[in-house]
Amino acid sequence: MRRWLSGGVLVLAVGALVGLTYAEKLPALAGYPLAVVVVGLLGAVLKDVLVDVLKSGSQERRAAGRARREALWTHALHSTPEGGLPKVRDYPDPARLDARGRTGTRAAAYVPRDVDAEVERALHDRRMVLLTGPSAAGKTRAAFEVIRRLDRRGPLRLLVPVRPGSPAELAEAGVRLSDTVIWLDDLETYLGRGGLDRATLDRLANPADGGSRVLVVATMRAQARRALEEAPGSLPPEVRQALNAFVQVRVRPELTAAERANAEGLRGDERIAAALDAAGDRAVRLAEYLAGGPAALDRWQRGRDGEHVRGAAVVSAAVHARAAGHLGAFGEASLRALSELFVPAEDARPGDSDFADALEWATTREDDVAACLNRVDDGLYQPFDYLVDQVQAADEDMPAPVWDAVCDLLAPEDALPFAGAAHRAGRLPVAERALRAALDVRPDRGELLCPLGSLLWDDGRVSEAEPLFRRACDAGDGDGANSLGLLHALRGDTGEAERLYRLGVARGSAEARNNLGMLLTDRDEAEVLFRRAAAEEVAEAMNNLALLLAETNRREEAETWFGNAVAAGLLAATVNLGVLLMEDGRYEEASARFWEAVEGTPAALNNLGVLRAHLGESFWAEEALKPAVAAGLREAARNLDRLRTREGGEPDEIVLCGTAVRAVPGGGRVPIPMPSARAARLDRAAPAPSSSRTESTWERGEIGVFRNLAGDDVRELSWLGPSMFWHRRNEAIAKVFGDPSNGLRRRWVAEQRERGAAPDAMIVHEKEAGGFLLLGSTGGGGAGQYAVVPGLLKTGADTDFMIICGDVLLPAGALHAAGPGFFRPYRGYPAPIYAVPGNHDWYDGLNGFMRIFCGADPLPAAGTPSGLRGLLWRRATVADEDALAAARQLRGASRQRARQPGPYWAIDTPSLRIIGIDTGIGGIIDRDQAEWLRRVSAGDKPKLLVSHHAIYGDDTYRPVRIEGGGTVDEIVRDPARNFVAAVGGSIHNYQRYPVRVGDRTIQYIVSGGGGALTVPTHTIRRTTVVDEEAFRCYPLREDSMAFFSRALPFRRTGGPAIPAAQAGVYLSRRLRTPLRWWSMDAPEPGLGMRLTANMLSRRIAMRYLVDRVPRDRPPLFKSFLRVDVSPDRLRIRCFAATGYREQEINPPLEDEVTIPL
Repeated sequence: MRRWLSGGVLVLAVGALVGLTYAEKLPALAGYPLAVVVVGLLGAVLKDVLVDVLKSGSQERRAAGRARREALWTHALHSTPEGGLPKVRDYPDPARLDARGRTGTRAAAYVPRDVDAEVERALHDRRMVLLTGPSAAGKTRAAFEVIRRLDRRGPLRLLVPVRPGSPAELAEAGVRLSDTVIWLDDLETYLGRGGLDRATLDRLANPADGGSRVLVVATMRAQARRALEEAPGSLPPEVRQALNAFVQVRVRPELTAAERANAEGLRGDERIAAALDAAGDRAVRLAEYLAGGPAALDRWQRGRDGEHVRGAAVVSAAVHARAAGHLGAFGEASLRALSELFVPAEDARPGDSDFADALEWATTREDDVAACLNRVDDGLYQPFDYLVDQVQAADEDMPAPVWDAVCDLLAPEDALPFAGAAHRAGRLPVAERALRAALDVRPDRGELLCPLGSLLWDDGRVSEAEPLFRRACDAGDGDGANSLGLLHALRGDTGEAERLYRLGVARGSAEARNNLGMLLTDRDEAEVLFRRAAAEEVAEAMNNLALLLAETNRREEAETWFGNAVAAGLLAATVNLGVLLMEDGRYEEASARFWEAVEGTPAALNNLGVLRAHLGESFWAEEALKPAVAAGLREAARNLDRLRTREGGEPDEIVLCGTAVRAVPGGGRVPIPMPSARAARLDRAAPAPSSSRTESTWERGEIGVFRNLAGDDVRELSWLGPSMFWHRRNEAIAKVFGDPSNGLRRRWVAEQRERGAAPDAMIVHEKEAGGFLLLGSTGGGGAGQYAVVPGLLKTGADTDFMIICGDVLLPAGALHAAGPGFFRPYRGYPAPIYAVPGNHDWYDGLNGFMRIFCGADPLPAAGTPSGLRGLLWRRATVADEDALAAARQLRGASRQRARQPGPYWAIDTPSLRIIGIDTGIGGIIDRDQAEWLRRVSAGDKPKLLVSHHAIYGDDTYRPVRIEGGGTVDEIVRDPARNFVAAVGGSIHNYQRYPVRVGDRTIQYIVSGGGGALTVPTHTIRRTTVVDEEAFRCYPLREDSMAFFSRALPFRRTGGPAIPAAQAGVYLSRRLRTPLRWWSMDAPEPGLGMRLTANMLSRRIAMRYLVDRVPRDRPPLFKSFLRVDVSPDRLRIRCFAATGYREQEINPPLEDEVTIPL
């Protein structure tokens, strides 16, 4: 009845509509009644047809709805039979979102990560975000917590595909989503042909209505991303396009300083507190600890060590097979067969009971947190990803039988990742076997043709690879066309190569765009091709675009694209970026880039050698060029020959080797040598001058490279500014209210001993210390500090270590000064560096110094005394952990690292004991340190004292007091202890006082010219503590007066107001000393010059002028010591650093003393 009624209504409605529309066109006499009759008859005829159409449409809609519900029920985790998706708020943590059945324990409290805001912003802007990083870095938890925050702003549902093909099935079923998050944990398992691609993503992420949200959140292990990119054959376009759809955010396993502070605030959670305590002073990997990664790794290792050998073998089988590309779950039969290959022969007792026991051990949770092997279904298992990452990061190869056994277990869809792992391990035959087997099973899998061809190409079987490329090309594959085009290009057939490249471009091959751009002579078209390929993440195209931009003088954009290519992992781009930086005079940055690439290409070694030679470091230049020559690089051979023979000829040019790159089958690269547009020049070496006075110091000419080493961001400290006085206030407070250094030092030493430091604070060098460098007051990071570096590296290239006599972290001991004031200037020094603290290092409570040199944690309330002194006292600064970690990498080589036991120490060598003491803020040591000093200085072995406060300086005796009575110099002068020299660094110049003590001479030396602003020597009166003829200083007094006269505001030129020669005449009269040879012909200074000189001799005036003198214009009068030790003598030499290029190459020897031992 209902159907007839609906039909009747339909007929009347249609009849009325048509009648009203066409009534005027019917014959007039028929009129309106005739129209109604005609239309009614027509409606009666069409009724049944229209009803059937509507009925069928309704049935189709119901069928489509059923299909969508069934698709969701089948392919979405935790969905209902009606197709309903679970709500985000139904999940307290992400443990139940694992489609592979892995489960975890209750999640700990969430520690906010720095990437949280970036992830949320990416979801807001692009609605698709991919978090990458190592296993157990916290990717999944960080993503889930962002989703939970978004859910609070409006309810969201979750779609978790249960299988790799589920997203495609859902899209095919026409599933439309609204207010939903698509959760793709371990994105790599969903990618590939037949799996997730860009079109599927777009269809699923398109909301059912315009006002709703559909977000896509994915995670991927860094090792899995690497495996995708390094698989044979270029990255399939659909995979690349899918990856490019995401905003990618990297999650680091270590907590930053801010994140650690967040974690400290959550110590109420026992698991977080345990993780922080376990990390100690090391970088905190909180997520790794909470996920049970270290515990599972330890369990696996214990099993291999004997706790459960067969259980560990089961784990090894699954972990290594997964690392080799077997992505599917493992059945018990597969695990049993594979595990036998990992059981030592003496433990081989196959049996069902043994295997069952081993499987039980492998799946048992360590500390109820994580198991080495996870049961994902009845009889199916997957290894813990963290263990897989450890194996992949170690690049451990497996024996051939294991590779063969894993290959036999492969499903066709795992052939490509397995072949990639085998290819990286150099196992080409088993990789080829896997790909051919997959093609035999699935001949329609054309995506395997190019990877197989690339394997054969790498194996030198090009004739076998070409038919495979042709088959792929004929099947419509763009990579096949690109590969064929490359073959023709290498044969010289550029016409056919261009045709094939263009065919590949038309089929969407980004690699073909890059290669076509290299083939074309039209730069405009080439640039367009490179830009399009670079936009598709082809690293070779980024590099080649940068080369083109550099050639057309668009250097800033070129640097950006080189940087992008470096970030994408292209080694050639690292070399080319170094070339660009060197051409721009940014030598330190260029050196860092070349160092990054030295293990991968001889071009980097060649360029590093060129750079070292340009900086005057001939020894290191030759060391870099030798292996490049051994690797067969012709340019390096020519450069080495020129380097060795340059003393007899004019300076010569050295060509830098850049690299352009073609993309080849398999994602490999063909480097094309390209000479740089510019060349560096080697300076001709000259004999080492006996002093900086071999000619007029003020007419050296060419300024050295120290300004380039310092960089544009170099900072110069103003010692007279109000902020500087405020930073340095602790010294004044200590003088008025008392110096707390002694008490704090005792606490530091006690803490170090609790951490395992040797009670005698002894650093033992079993071999003879052939030589070491010694300098003081180095910090500040200004041009003066960098002026010392070239000569120091040249003179100290073969030394065993360096010692700094205090004031490392200027101006106030803070950790942020460590990068510019320590790590960066001495990054090129290859040996360890030790130090004693100076008064400026103590202004931060010694926190910065102890962290850098001793690896110590801050003391509770360190540096904050009580009372009024505590109210005024400068507090210790908080370190920027990321910046500090980056700075440490500048001296990250194993040979460069040193860990001293505390603020005072002793270095024991067979012929000499070097004792470093900590004299605090005011030049005093505590009684505990004094007792230690007496103990370690006992015996007749010759000794050298190193301190910050010099015992003799500026013709003044300061013996360094001991808390409770006595002085350090009393210990030094004791003949039973056999001190031969004492070096301090508190005065910023060089002075030497040979003091007679009984029947022997002790050399008291000031070596404080290591970088901080130069302090005058011309204010030193005629010496009384030793004979004037025996006293030595640098700069010479006349040079010091000329140097500081440049700071006078009324001088007429850029040079000194008082020339050095006339300053020598004036000082000769004043000090009653003979004229030096360069002053003998100088005219007598006039009245005005004498008045000026008299003013400059006043120390009160110099306190102002010291801060005004130009600090980056040579001569700078810095200095350092080289100390050479042999069984019978100690040789101490003072070398100058003026800032002139000639004296960077050959540092002048200003003073030398040899002490019999």
